Amino acid sequence: MRNNFRKTKKIKKKGSILKSRFFWLGVSIVALTELLLYVVVLFPLFQIQEVRVEGNIEVSENKIKSAVLEHLWGKFLFFPTASILLADTQGIRDNLLLTIVELETVSIQKKFPNILIVSVQEKRTVAFWCQDQDRCLALDKEGVAFKKAQVSSDFPVITSPVTEDALLAVLNFSKEMKRRSLLGDEVSVGFRIVSENQIEASISEGWSIYFTQTQDLSWQITKFQTVLENKVSPEKRRKLEYIDVRFGDQAYLKYR
Repeated sequence: MRNNFRKTKKIKKKGSILKSRFFWLGVSIVALTELLLYVVVLFPLFQIQEVRVEGNIEVSENKIKSAVLEHLWGKFLFFPTASILLADTQGIRDNLLLTIVELETVSIQKKFPNILIVSVQEKRTVAFWCQDQDRCLALDKEGVAFKKAQVSSDFPVITSPVTEDALLAVLNFSKEMKRRSLLGDEVSVGFRIVSENQIEASISEGWSIYFTQTQDLSWQITKFQTVLENKVSPEKRRKLEYIDVRFGDQAYLKYR
């Protein structure tokens, strides 16, 4: 007797997708992502509520705050946000330095949950740049003009374009001249940079000193002091045109 066997395939019934652990894992991830999005972007506790400004003296607090607020709001997945978690402190810092030229340094600290602390240091005047007596600007240590200013005897006055190296030479020359009390308090000095090899210090008595930024300034001033004290009497100073201390061990004089 021959038996016939038929092989039959068992067909598995597809289970409901709701019973799939992968489905629920995906749902959980989406839900957690949405929750995180809400916390980062929309949750009021983390929205910046206050900007504190420290260290400003002449630049107004409102001016700094306005520049911060302009750069504060951004977008995250199409949502507008001022979340402290997403605040671009580097971008805010760069924007402040670009738009407020009176600032030399800026640092920004996040104070959770919703405060930004902006610490600034303003530029210091080291010299004045003047086109004429009524149009003067303050220069910072890099030779950059950053605000209108009234001339005072506290800082040198420069009447020509100036580089950072030339400015440093003028500052050191002026400081050393004052330290040695070579001209007296009643005498004023203006500086003009002709080239890196020639800087002219115009003395209010009507004569000039020529020096250079490429040679030792202390030695140039020593030469000037020696000549002024030993060879130029007060009477001769009225006829003096210039003293040139740029070359070697010599100082050259010219009278009108």
